[in-house]
Amino acid sequence: MNMEIELTPSGGELAEIFLKNGKKFFGILLNDLDSPESFEYEVRYVKPANLSNWLETSDEGLVEVVNSDHVDGIDLYLK
Repeated sequence: MNMEIELTPSGGELAEIFLKNGKKFFGILLNDLDSPESFEYEVRYVKPANLSNWLETSDEGLVEVVNSDHVDGIDLYLK
């Protein structure tokens, strides 16, 4: 399976997600960065340790979800 093809429709950007409570998460961002409504409700990402398994199975149980109300900012690494 070609990783770029699998990730492109959903985003697939390496990012650090900063929460308002001071916590931060790191992973592959799945939100569509081209959509203005992309982060309106939630931020979806896959932790690097789960990426290979997620690419093979597309198991939604491996996707982490954070309510957008709790997010302070997102830093995209490869942009």
